[in-house]
Amino acid sequence: MKYYQMHEQVYKGLKDQGFISWDKEKNPEDLWSHQINQKLKTFLDEQSINLKKLNTLDLGTGSGTCALFCAKEGAISTGVDISNTAIDMARANNAHFKFDAEFLTADILNLKLDKKFDLITDSSLLHCIVGADDRGMFYEVIKSHLAASGLVFIHTMVSSNDMSLLLDNDYLHLEGEVLYSLGITDINDGRMLFEGKSYFPHRSILSLDNLLSEIETAGLEVISSTVISNIGDPDNFIALLRKF
Repeated sequence: MKYYQMHEQVYKGLKDQGFISWDKEKNPEDLWSHQINQKLKTFLDEQSINLKKLNTLDLGTGSGTCALFCAKEGAISTGVDISNTAIDMARANNAHFKFDAEFLTADILNLKLDKKFDLITDSSLLHCIVGADDRGMFYEVIKSHLAASGLVFIHTMVSSNDMSLLLDNDYLHLEGEVLYSLGITDINDGRMLFEGKSYFPHRSILSLDNLLSEIETAGLEVISSTVISNIGDPDNFIALLRKF
């Protein structure tokens, strides 16, 4: 099982507990206040972009938080996630709102939709993709689905000077810019031994400089961006991009 398929087990647990999202909300109206949605709205407003009637694609949609926000703003919205349970939750959330939104289960690194999109959003997916090959595929999927004048919004972890809260967890181990995790035994992809224990790759936590270099190498440029500090945890890098 691929390392990023661990999210299916997490979403099963969340659904069993009656939550409707990764952030453990129970009221669908609370989805709009998520940092992803708030920052996306800010960036688009700065560019005088209205989502109405735009085709949007949300990668790593989870239970649909960002895809539903785009639909609420008038977009024709598609959300994709590898977790069947997450997609079931997204569809249930949309049943509450009845927006113009479609949700698909798929491995994003192999995604081939017969459609181009005006806006592609990364719902905290990029830091879940580990290794140069897989991350390269992520960027290629984005570019292959992006309309000529389309934009990309990313919300991802970057390293900070203080990640003590994260690294104090005994089940996590940071090696270079890869965060490894114990726990889910079904994952056999990319495992590493540290102090006699077997860890699977869990997150990429790049430095900001390395992430910016990666974005440029992928053929994308930053239009606007911000870094939000999280004391004890990785910072959040949030940006609006376009193809060169």
